[in-house]
Amino acid sequence: MLKNVVFMVLSAAGIFWAGCICERISSSKERVVPEAWEGTMMDSAMVEHILLGGGELDQAQLTVRSALEAEVADAHLLRTYVRLWESMSGYDRQRLYAEQARWLERRPALVYQRSEYTEGSISAMSYNMAATVVIKERREALLRYYRSIASR
Repeated sequence: MLKNVVFMVLSAAGIFWAGCICERISSSKERVVPEAWEGTMMDSAMVEHILLGGGELDQAQLTVRSALEAEVADAHLLRTYVRLWESMSGYDRQRLYAEQARWLERRPALVYQRSEYTEGSISAMSYNMAATVVIKERREALLRYYRSIASR
């Protein structure tokens, strides 16, 4: 259950980007962002308390902070994905979309495999930290691909 909640939080920052991007290309009938890349927005009061609150953070706050770091990584991944998608046309766009949709389906399992602690009170923070690493690795792979096409 907690793993599902954490996963939902992972993509919250991406919603803003997706909204802006989809609005910008709304004339296109082509879907840009796979549906699995949707999430929910975290309560802004909680975020403000964590980011602006003084003193040492407790475990719950560190867990939320790690989720925020994963959200930021996911937003960067989304931006990279869209830049790559915009540089393509036709079949290449469809291939990228399908590949990203498959990666998004595998992402929870990839993150779980990389998570150091899968049980106990620290497991959510461990999952978030692993998610950040997995997402950054995917972004780097897309950047390498983008650079290879740009240099042609």
